[in-house]
Amino acid sequence: DLVCNDPVLCSEDVYFLSRPEQYERGLQRSLRAIQLSRELGLEDDPLGMTFFYIAAYSEELPLNLHRVMFKPGFKGQATEEQQKKWMPLIDSYKLVGTYAQTELGH
Repeated sequence: DLVCNDPVLCSEDVYFLSRPEQYERGLQRSLRAIQLSRELGLEDDPLGMTFFYIAAYSEELPLNLHRVMFKPGFKGQATEEQQKKWMPLIDSYKLVGTYAQTELGH
């Protein structure tokens, strides 16, 4: 109900929007989902991730890759010193990252 009743997150037909309009709409939905996750205390909780996906149900959101792959990947591989320096920027979305993976041997 929370997602369905939210004017920003509610599903709408995006098929008739231009590409720039779709991107802008995706950013609006991403920011609203992040805001709600924080308000509900779900941001670092697996349930928070689920909430984010529910909010993104009808379309891919521009910040999904940062949240789902980059942030956990950085946390898992960075030293404590690196985490102290960079995690505040990553958590606040002042530093937005991506993730790429190659499969060795292919």
